Amino acid sequence: MKRPYEVTVAGWLFVVVGVLNTAYHLWKGALDRWMILILLLTVSAIVAGVFLLRGARWARWLALAWIAFHVVVSALNSLWDSLPHAVLLLVVGYVLLGPPTSAYYRQGQTG
Repeated sequence: MKRPYEVTVAGWLFVVVGVLNTAYHLWKGALDRWMILILLLTVSAIVAGVFLLRGARWARWLALAWIAFHVVVSALNSLWDSLPHAVLLLVVGYVLLGPPTSAYYRQGQTG
C-alpha cells in the first residue's frame, strides 16, 4: 500500500518544525542544564517525522506525545494559550490514527 499523503505531510512538518526549533533554541538559548532537555524534545520531533515517513507505527505515538507535551506546557501559561495546541493535537491525532492512515499502518509495516 502506498503511503497516504497525510502521513507524508505530517512527517515532513514534524521534521521541519523539529529542525527549526532545534536551530532556534541553539541560537537563542543559554547553554544551561535545561538546554539538554529542550534539545531532546526538539530532536524527538525530527525522529518522529523521519520514522513517520518510514512507516513506523510507534512514531505516530511519539508525534502525538510531542504535541500533547506542548498542550500541557502552554496550559501552564494559560488555558487560552493551550487551545491552539489542543486543536492541533486533535487534528494530528485524527490524521495519524484515522481510517486512511490506520489501514496503511496495518498493512504489514514494521515498527
